[in-house]
Amino acid sequence: MPHSIVPCPHCGGDIDADATVCDHCGSSASDGWREPDADSYEDDFDYDEFVRDQLSEANFSTTVPAVWRWTTLLLLALIGGFLLLSLWNAR
Repeated sequence: MPHSIVPCPHCGGDIDADATVCDHCGSSASDGWREPDADSYEDDFDYDEFVRDQLSEANFSTTVPAVWRWTTLLLLALIGGFLLLSLWNAR
């Protein structure tokens, strides 16, 4: 008499239709074929593809807007001027 194979309600592994415990995940009829936890099944998430997409050079701007360059130069000039002025007054 051939056994009928069905997917485990918990992990999806192949089990006999009359099985009371899954050989793959250990879930059983007595615990209500508990809901799967995050580590008990595989999904289609590709970590390497995610890293490539999120950390590719196309996602980073290498140009600094002109307003920030001019602001930086102005701040450096002001700081330098104050330092020179304080050294001049310290004499």
